[in-house]
Amino acid sequence: MTYGEIFAPLTEVYGVEVPESTISTITDSVMVGTTEWQNCPPDSIYSVVFIDCVNREGQGRARHQRQG
Repeated sequence: MTYGEIFAPLTEVYGVEVPESTISTITDSVMVGTTEWQNCPPDSIYSVVFIDCVNREGQGRARHQRQG
């Protein structure tokens, strides 16, 4: 992202003006952490969460109509 792409939302949404040097310092720091993370060896085990859901809203309405 460019300085302008970061600066504009900060100014528009939060009303804050951040100098280019501050944004550069922050993004440089984030890039160092990102590079370290990309170069670390993969874990042998990863947790996975699988959520299965069925929307049954239509059946609930029919049941309420029969009771009334």
